[in-house]
Amino acid sequence: MSRKIPWEEIRNKYIYGIEKDGRLEFPTIQDLANEYNIARETISRRSSKERRSSKEDWAKARGNYITERSQKRHEQAIENFSDKAALLDGFLFGTLDKFIRGIGHIIDDIFPENKKASSTVKTSDLLNIINSLRSAKELEKSIIGEGSNGDDGNDILNKLWQQAKGD
Repeated sequence: MSRKIPWEEIRNKYIYGIEKDGRLEFPTIQDLANEYNIARETISRRSSKERRSSKEDWAKARGNYITERSQKRHEQAIENFSDKAALLDGFLFGTLDKFIRGIGHIIDDIFPENKKASSTVKTSDLLNIINSLRSAKELEKSIIGEGSNGDDGNDILNKLWQQAKGD
């Protein structure tokens, strides 16, 4: 009496692998032949037979599965990175907003109603504020992916500087 060979189980182990110690391992046909006490050629013939009926042998099905699994893991990694980048962007925008509002209050104190700077303000302090604003502007551009191109924002800061110096 011949024994019934669990072809579906053998096929699934070959194509989808086996979870071992938290890792997915893909046994060879020889490994499966040893495990099920079947001749290696018998398993190879079965795989070829399935290729003729389904146009995909076990090796090709395994390759497709590994590729699909890898793509899903890659997509998940990108999604996780994107989520973390969005959190960082939110934090940076919030910090930048607080910083700019704080600088705005300082500038309002220095230049009440766009008048000349008060005599108690040091030129070096104004320079530090303006350089900080420039840095904040560059940070904002890098967050939104624009890079630096020396646009009107720096012109405004230069005008503030000239006004502070009394030019």
